[in-house]
Formats: sequence, structure tokens, C-alpha cells
Amino acid sequence: VFFVCSTMAARQKEMKAEAESLNKAMSAGVEDVQRLTKELSKCRDNISKFDTQLQENLVVQKELGFLEAEGRVFKLMGPVLVPQDLDESKMNVDKRIDYINTELKRYRASEADLLKKKDTAESKVVAAQEKFQKLQVEAQALAQ
Repeated sequence: VFFVCSTMAARQKEMKAEAESLNKAMSAGVEDVQRLTKELSKCRDNISKFDTQLQENLVVQKELGFLEAEGRVFKLMGPVLVPQDLDESKMNVDKRIDYINTELKRYRASEADLLKKKDTAESKVVAAQEKFQKLQVEAQALAQ
């Protein structure tokens, strides 16, 4: 009888330590998921912003394409419209579109990476929760 009691007491201590460890792992995992969710939200905001800018610049590029070689282009600088060379304007818009496409590619890659990291973190939390539940069932069975 004494041997069974000491074995049960030892197992209860092990289970308590394991439960504390799982609880810490779940807390850390939840914090990771929350942090990654915030980063993902910021990333998606940037993608949206650059998508909008790309569409605006594509419209400008199309409009500049309609102008004839002697067409006049003005650039708004503060409260003043300043004349600008048509070829220079086209070149600037093309550079802007290239830059925006590069940024979009970078943010989309970052989004995919963050999604993978978030899925991994969520899986770890779920696994820790399942282990914790099994431990609770075992503790209840041991208590009876």
C-alpha cells in the first residue's frame, strides 16, 4: 500500500510539473499567434496600400499614353502647377510602377511567410492544449 501511495504521489508531482510546463507553452504560443496576427494585419494593410497606388499609377500611365508628343504635362508641387516634360513624366511613372511592383512582391512573400509561421504557432498551441486535456483526464483517473 505504501509503495502504491508513493508512486501515485510521485506521478502527481510529475503531472503538476508537466501541466505547468504545458501552460507556459500554451501562453507563449498564444502570444506568438497574437504577435503574428498583428504583423500579418500590417502586411496586408501595406499590400492594400500598394495595390491602390499601383492602380492609380496604371491609370496615369494610360492617360500619359493618350497624349501626343507635343502634349503638355503639369506636376503639382505644393500649390503650384509646374510644367514637366512628357517623356520625363512617363519615365517617372514607369519607375514608380516598377517600385510598387517590387514592394508588392516583397510584401506578398512576407505575407506567405507570416501565414506559415502563424499556422505553425497555432498547431503548437493546439497540440499543447490536447496534451493538457489528456493530462487532466489522467489526473482525474488517478484521483479516483
